[in-house]
Amino acid sequence: MRGVSFEVMPRETLVLLGRNGNGKNADPEIGGGAAAADAGKIEVLGQEVSAMSERELLPYRRQLGFVFQEGALFDSISVAENVAYQLRENRMSEEEIERRVQEVCTCGARADG
Repeated sequence: MRGVSFEVMPRETLVLLGRNGNGKNADPEIGGGAAAADAGKIEVLGQEVSAMSERELLPYRRQLGFVFQEGALFDSISVAENVAYQLRENRMSEEEIERRVQEVCTCGARADG
């Protein structure tokens, strides 16, 4: 893709739509530091990703989240456990994990009187 520029605010969702081969997968890979850009400057979260070393990319990547087109959930655990998985890997407290899971996931049935 050429001349791609967009801004996503905290807690905002961005959806990339387009034809095959237009860079929908490449943009997140480059922005996440998993692939290098051919040219230009890649800036995410106020940091120039294109200038980061692999060591610098590790803590940076922990601030990002992606949902890919193909399903990438563990089918042997619940949706809530899938949401909590990386948070546990990052050794977050169970209280904070529970709060975050509840914030993004309605995992229980809702009673409507």
